[in-house]
Amino acid sequence: TRLTVGVFTGAKDNFFQIIIGMVLLVVVLKLMKRIPRVGYVVDTVQVRSPVVGGIIVASELSRFSRTMAILLESGVAMATALHLSIEGCKNQTMKRAFLASEESLLSGHGFTSSLKEHSVIPSLFVELAVIGEASNSLKRTMRDSAEAYQKELEQKLSGVMAMLEPASTLLVGAIVAI
Repeated sequence: TRLTVGVFTGAKDNFFQIIIGMVLLVVVLKLMKRIPRVGYVVDTVQVRSPVVGGIIVASELSRFSRTMAILLESGVAMATALHLSIEGCKNQTMKRAFLASEESLLSGHGFTSSLKEHSVIPSLFVELAVIGEASNSLKRTMRDSAEAYQKELEQKLSGVMAMLEPASTLLVGAIVAI
């Protein structure tokens, strides 16, 4: 009880400093992320983090797969579709893995051969892509993959929202108590 009272008293006494510090931290991280090397490190940490990482990976794979499926179904060449799909990636770590797959494709080794080397890409996605590429049904595989990762993203977001609800109730209670 003393610890809780002490924490809330400290937070109450230093409320503005805490808010300013948090805002400065976000601004500095946003500015530093513009530096390519720092941006890559930040994106890697985000992808590997327990809660946020799964959301980012599911979001990127859903977007990438959906873009690939739409372009391939429209008759766009594989190399062009891959390049355009990679351009839609926001996370630099995921983008780097897909760029390696583009280089692999352009060198004649296939789209999926280099994806296996990147731990950031889930093995399920790699296996689905391998099957789609081997059976010449990459369009359908990418469409199915996009739907699966979209559902996974929605489930992960629902889980996060379920965790945030009690936390927000506690936060409101703490603010009222102060």
